[in-house]
Amino acid sequence: MKMTRQDIKKNTTPSADMVQEICTNAHIEGRKDMATLLSSRLDHMATRASIDQLSAVEIVELMREESATWVNQWH
Repeated sequence: MKMTRQDIKKNTTPSADMVQEICTNAHIEGRKDMATLLSSRLDHMATRASIDQLSAVEIVELMREESATWVNQWH
């Protein structure tokens, strides 16, 4: 007689649903990583502006340079 464990749930999710869930989770993790990276860059810019005592015009220019860097890096 074959004994089966009743406390182990069988995986009944179709493989397409599993792939979709994995992709969704990967997308969410990627967005979290990007948010962390952006936050770090903004903090670095704020520190630089504070230490160098940049004027408003200089801060705007710094932000524009950073924006251009991001566009060139990710596109």
